Amino acid sequence: MNLHPEAVTRDTVYMLNYTSGTTGDSKGVKVSHWAILNTAIVCNGLFAMNEDDILIDYLPAPHVFD
Repeated sequence: MNLHPEAVTRDTVYMLNYTSGTTGDSKGVKVSHWAILNTAIVCNGLFAMNEDDILIDYLPAPHVFD
């Protein structure tokens, strides 16, 4: 089988996040590859981490900042 993945750009949708709908109908938000990468780049400068640190992530995808 020959797979030919699509080209990914900064504006390509990475995931859809849906609100819980606690204040009304649930709404979906498109999150791009650039939004995820940019958050990682910004946070990298805010939090001093090294190879000995451990991160346990237990929050669901809608908590993008996590």
